Amino acid sequence: MTNLVSCYILKVESYGKEKGINVILTDCGGDVNVQNDNMENYIIQDANVISGIYQDKDGAMTSVYLAQENNVPIISCCQFIVGADEVYDSYIFAGSENYDGGHLMGEWMAEKLPENANILYCKSKTGDAGGEMRYQGMEAALKENGREDVTILDIIYTNGTRDGGVSAMEDWLNMYDVSEITCVAGVADDPVLGALEAAKAAGVADQIMFIGLDASKAALESIEAGEMAMSVFQNAVAQGKAVVDLCVEIRNGADPAQLEDVYVPYETVTAENVADYWQYYE
Repeated sequence: MTNLVSCYILKVESYGKEKGINVILTDCGGDVNVQNDNMENYIIQDANVISGIYQDKDGAMTSVYLAQENNVPIISCCQFIVGADEVYDSYIFAGSENYDGGHLMGEWMAEKLPENANILYCKSKTGDAGGEMRYQGMEAALKENGREDVTILDIIYTNGTRDGGVSAMEDWLNMYDVSEITCVAGVADDPVLGALEAAKAAGVADQIMFIGLDASKAALESIEAGEMAMSVFQNAVAQGKAVVDLCVEIRNGADPAQLEDVYVPYETVTAENVADYWQYYE
C-alpha cells in the first residue's frame, strides 16, 4: 500500500469517526475484480455510500452500474472514472485530476530543463488510465510552454514500482550515454526512485535530473537529500476529508445527484519548500 493510499485511508477513518460516519475498509490491491466483488458485498450490507480509488477506468464501470442498479451513491477518489457521470447522476468525484498533476510537472520542467533536453519516462502499466493522463498532462504543458526542443527519448513500463524503475534505468544506461540523458521522470515517485537507485549504483546520478509525482515520504527524503529535483504533491488528506464531507451531506439529506465534484489541487515540492510537507506524514 502506497504512502498516498495510507494517508487517504487514515484520514477517511479518523475524520469519518469524528463526523459519526461508520467506515468499512477493504484493500483491493489495485485489482478491479476484487473492487467489483467488494461493491456487491457492500450493497448486500446496505451501505449508504460507497467510495474507492479506481485505477481501471473500464473495469470500474461495473461498480458504477452496480451502484446505479441499487441506487447507492458512489464517490471515486484520486482517479476519475471516465464516463461514469454520463450514466449515473449519483456518481461524484472527490480528488485530484491526474492530468493536472502531470501538467504541473510539465510546467516545472518547461521552466527548469535546459535547451534540447532529453527525457526518459517511467510509465506504470498498460490500462492505467490515471497514469496515461499524467503523461498527457506533462506532454501538453511542455508544448504549451514552447518547449518543442525537449525530446521524450524513451518510455518504459515499470509497473509503477521501484524494481521496475531500477530495471528501466539499467536498460537506459546500456542504451544511451549518460550525456544523452537530461532527466528521468515518471508516473509516480517509486519508479523514479528506483531509477535514481540504479543511477547511483552506476555512479552517474549527479549527472541526471530526477522528477517524480505524488511527493511520497521517500520522495521528500530524496528531495531533502538533494537527489530528486522535485515531485508533485497529491493531498490525500484533503481528498479523504472531502469524501467524508460528501458522506455527511448525503446523510443530512442532500441529493447526491445535485452534489458538485470536489477538486483538490496539486502542489510543486522542491528543496525550497519540502519542509512544509512533512506534516502530512506525522
